[in-house]
Formats: sequence, structure tokens, C-alpha cells
Amino acid sequence: INANQFMAARTSCQVSPLFVTEKRLQFGALLSATVFNSLLQQGNIMPFVRFLSESGDLGELMAREPERYQPFVDFAQQVLTGRSELSKGDREMLGACVSALNQCAYCTGTHAAIAKAHGIDASLVNALVDDFDNASIDQKMRPLLHYARKVTEEPFRLTQADADAILAVGWSEQTVSDVVAIAALFAMANRLVDGHGIQALPPAMNDLVGERVAGQGYAIPKDGL
Repeated sequence: INANQFMAARTSCQVSPLFVTEKRLQFGALLSATVFNSLLQQGNIMPFVRFLSESGDLGELMAREPERYQPFVDFAQQVLTGRSELSKGDREMLGACVSALNQCAYCTGTHAAIAKAHGIDASLVNALVDDFDNASIDQKMRPLLHYARKVTEEPFRLTQADADAILAVGWSEQTVSDVVAIAALFAMANRLVDGHGIQALPPAMNDLVGERVAGQGYAIPKDGL
């Protein structure tokens, strides 16, 4: 995908009240019912701040203040694409799950799509985003998901036993740290998005974002994309 294709898709895929109402079933494939219903109830279709365009996204927000957000983008690039026992797809999948826990529709959709672009099975991503307790997943991944959830929802309840459960299935202590970094990264990303009123993208747009990020990595857009 090139910049022109991406821009054309972005323009044609702007979220509107009509889209949110008529495309609920398609969009629901990437989001839990709780997350999607929350989006509908909010009724917001534009960012809360006027300096973002109607279809403003996280890239547009960061491009406006690169000196503020470049360290965050560098952190994302290192955490999600740097050296790790976890594949890039696994890390994106964990990020999508954390975003679903935080009920961030934008990040859930985009990072589920990036995980798929990295080769994670679409049905698995959808099942995990909806309910990873009952999703059919490699048992080696399960303690990572539970650790990510606990870091996200109640970090003060973490114990040595939670970390030991990860080590017991063959992961290293570095992977424990990687999961913490992923949860922390998405805690910030989710709040930047929802705090500015940035709305979720349509599935087709998520797929284009997924392809682009999987191929090029994370960077502040320099061409307004």
C-alpha cells in the first residue's frame, strides 16, 4: 500500500452515524459487545478538540506535536517490533486485548488488524478480543494474557505467583517485562485516543492500517496520514 492509496481509503472510510448504525455487525467482529455498545451510546463521531479533523486519528494528533510524542512512538517501535521472545503478531494481539479491556474501540480495531497482518489467525484475534478466558489458544500464551489483564485492571494485586506462571511454561523473565511494557504502552495509547475523542475506524480502514504498520513499523506520519 502506498501513501496515495492510504489517503484515499482514509477519506472514503470516515466514520459517520450511518456507518456506525448500519455496519454494527461487521465492526462487531473486532470488538466485544461491551466495547461496541459503549461506542454507540457515546454518540460521538468527531474528536473533542477542534485542532483535529473530523476523521482525526492518533497519527494526526502526534504529527501536530512531534516533539511531545516522538518518545512515545520510539517506545512503541521498540516494544512492538524490537527483539523479543514474543512474535510481532503476539505482541499486537496482546495490545488489542489490553485495548479491549480498556474499552478503547480505536486501538482494539487497529491493533487486531495489525496482528492479523503479522499472520495471527483472524478468528483467534476476534475470539481473544471478545473473551480470552474462553478462547482456544496455545496454553503457553494464556499466562501472558492473564498477566496483561492483571497489569491493566488491578496491578496492585499482582504477586510472584503471577510471574512464576509465565516462567513455568518456558518464557524468560524478559518476557514478563515485555508484557508489562505492552500493557503500559497501550494504557497510554488508549487514553490519548479516548481522551481526545478519536473514533474507531471502519474495518476496511483498519485492514489498511494493519498492512502499513506491519510493513513499515511505527513512526509519526510526515504526510498527514
